[in-house]
Amino acid sequence: MIDDWLLKRLSYIMQTRTKKIVDLRDEKNKYSNRLLIVFAPFAISLVYIFSFFSHYIYLPFIYPVIIGFMDILNLIGITVNNSQNTSAFVKIIDVLSLCSFSISGLYLYYISCKLKRITSQFEDLKKCITKLADTDFCSCNSGCNCKNQYVEQMETKAGINLLF
Repeated sequence: MIDDWLLKRLSYIMQTRTKKIVDLRDEKNKYSNRLLIVFAPFAISLVYIFSFFSHYIYLPFIYPVIIGFMDILNLIGITVNNSQNTSAFVKIIDVLSLCSFSISGLYLYYISCKLKRITSQFEDLKKCITKLADTDFCSCNSGCNCKNQYVEQMETKAGINLLF
């Protein structure tokens, strides 16, 4: 956030819009981070679906892993019937990957729509602040340096570039 002494010099309109644009920036960053986090399970399940979803293709790849896991269980003393558990395990993996793909895909859509709305509000407010900087900006007399300090602090401290 920008320095308090500069914020107090600004007009009430500029103070409220400055606080609003900083809040929108924080919300935009929060949803951008969520978008990246949710993309991981979506991408993993998508790769799984395209690579292994056809039972004729993926059984030769996963079957040795399942048999090896069942052999370990047999060594421990747990008796496993190979044919029944293999098909049940394969179906569970398919269902889990489809559920993960569907849920994460819907959540990605929700986040991207929300992020688009927030970005639009952010850009509109940024344009509005830039227009207001020419008129009712601060409570100082003419000849002050508040506009330049405001633009500089918004860029350096808040990470919001008002020049472009």
